[in-house]
Amino acid sequence: MSSDAKPAPAETNESDTKAKRKIVQCRTGDGGLFEVPLNVISQAGTFAQMYSDLQLGAKSAAPFEFPMPAVSAKVFEELVEFCEQRIGVPEPVIEREPPTFCAKWFELNDFEKNFLEVKSVPELKELWMAARYLDIKSVCLFVPQEIATRLIPLVGDNKKVLEFLNEPDDLSEEEKSARSKKNIWLKYC
Repeated sequence: MSSDAKPAPAETNESDTKAKRKIVQCRTGDGGLFEVPLNVISQAGTFAQMYSDLQLGAKSAAPFEFPMPAVSAKVFEELVEFCEQRIGVPEPVIEREPPTFCAKWFELNDFEKNFLEVKSVPELKELWMAARYLDIKSVCLFVPQEIATRLIPLVGDNKKVLEFLNEPDDLSEEEKSARSKKNIWLKYC
């Protein structure tokens, strides 16, 4: 090893510092304009792909405004808050249980739990839709798990499930009876 070689971590830290300093202007569908650090907005796959396609690397001085017509300012602000807390955290990976091939539950840290637990189902839906549009994988995976956590205690009580999902109870008594006979296992939940 030659004495003039630079250690890799120093180079990484230097590039991380540059990414923190680089600011990206992001415009929401309702006209909100946000200045977001590159290392935060890069967690959005949609942005990362556009940034790469347009060759807007660290050396590019071209002004760039990331348009997000399908995302509201309120929801984007929440997503930025979430992404700021996940800087340097690896993206979640779906793991499967060997005998059943069922997906394992993600272990969320305290911030992630608190962030999701305080939101209503309509808020979670909005957050999930925006995360899908922006391709923020962690939010796309964690929101359905949070909703499932809330739904599990309601399984077997169709009325409560429909209320939870804000859906009308539009089945006739005959349709409900036929569904109960077809799904007899629900009696044991």
